[in-house]
Amino acid sequence: MLNLRVLTRIDFRVIVIILLLNMASIMTISAFSPDFLTSGEEMPLVNAAVKNQLQWFLLSWGIFFLAASLNYSTLREWAWIVYVLSLLGLIGLFF
Repeated sequence: MLNLRVLTRIDFRVIVIILLLNMASIMTISAFSPDFLTSGEEMPLVNAAVKNQLQWFLLSWGIFFLAASLNYSTLREWAWIVYVLSLLGLIGLFF
């Protein structure tokens, strides 16, 4: 189901744009963190909020490359299972 050759067809402009957005959000979070605003000391390079954001970035990059490497023609075989699981999830949200 996973095909690593597909990863060579990823548009690298997308990766650059996502990396720039990641860096902008890290800079924003580190500039407005409570540690920086309340203390008169110099802010540490990586605080708790930045560490948390970096963990989410790593998780999202993993999901991005997983989704990019999926073979969608074989995904059609699993479509009914995904559909049933989606319906069960929606029913679970109702209750």
